[in-house]
Amino acid sequence: MVSIRGKLLNWYFTRIGFKTGMAKDIARGNRRAAEPTAKVLGRNSVEVREFEGRKLWYIYPKSWAVSGKTRHPKTALLFFHGGAYFYDVMDLHFATWAKIADLSDALIILPSYPLAPEVTPSEIGVYAQGVQYEVKVTLPAGTKLIAGGDSAGAGLALQMCQRLSDAGEALPEHLILWSPWTDVSDDSPELKAQDKRSTVLGLEGLKTAAKLYRGDVDPKDPIVSPIYGDLSDLPPMTIVTGSRDLLHSDILRFAKTAKTAGAQVDLQIWPEQNHYFMYLPQPEAKKIAQQTAALIRSF
Repeated sequence: MVSIRGKLLNWYFTRIGFKTGMAKDIARGNRRAAEPTAKVLGRNSVEVREFEGRKLWYIYPKSWAVSGKTRHPKTALLFFHGGAYFYDVMDLHFATWAKIADLSDALIILPSYPLAPEVTPSEIGVYAQGVQYEVKVTLPAGTKLIAGGDSAGAGLALQMCQRLSDAGEALPEHLILWSPWTDVSDDSPELKAQDKRSTVLGLEGLKTAAKLYRGDVDPKDPIVSPIYGDLSDLPPMTIVTGSRDLLHSDILRFAKTAKTAGAQVDLQIWPEQNHYFMYLPQPEAKKIAQQTAALIRSF
C-alpha cells in the first residue's frame, strides 16, 4: 500500500513537471558537485580522500565519533551515485547514506567519479575498477567489501564487476542496486508507456543523457549497457525498483536475464513508487534504508 506522503509526492512532481528538468539541465550544462551538509558533518565522522584527483568520501557511523571507536569496520559499502552520468554526487546521497551508515554500523564510501561528456564511458569504467582496487587494499584486513549504486551508479557497479571478472579479480561480496540503469539503448517499447506513469524521470531526459554518455559507442555495447554483457559471474544482487519508475520494465528484464545466466537475484518491487523514491521524504524510503542496513549488517 502506498503512503499518503508517497501519493502526494507523485502528485507534486507531476504538477511541477519535474521529469522535464534533466533534459533542461543537460542543455544548459547545469550541474554542480555537492559536499556533505553541515548536518551530516555535525553528526557523522566524514573523511575525505582522493583517487586520481577525485574525491572519495568515507562516511563512518555517528556512534564511532561519539565513542572514539577504532576505525576497523566489519563491512564497507562502495556506492556509486546516480545522475545519468551527468550529475555529480548530490546532497541527498550524503544524507541517506550517512543514515544507513548509522543503522548498519558500517563504513560507506561515496566516490565522485568522472562524468560525461568530459570523459569516455571506458574511462569512467576504468576509474570505477581502480577505485575498487584502491578501497580494497586500504581497508583493514578482514573487512568485507560490498558494492552498489543507484540508477547510473548501479549500472556502473555492474560494469565494474564485469571488468573485475574479466580480469580474474575477486568480486565484491554483494551488489545493492537501486533503480539500476542497465540498458542505455532506450529502445524498449515499454519505455513510452512507462513514461506516461513516471513523474520523476522523463524519457526525453533519459535519451539525452544516454547520448551524452555513450557518444559514438554502440548503445548495446556492454561497456555502456551491462545487460548485454556476461551476467554469469556476478555477485549476489539485491535489486530495488518502483513500478512507476521509467526504468521499471528494463529493470525487470535485467533481473530475468541475470537469473537466466545463473546470477542470484533478490528483486524487490515497490508498487506505485518512482525512480529515486529511496531518497524522498516518505515512509517507503525509511523502510528501504532499514532493510538495506539490515542487509549490510548480515555480512
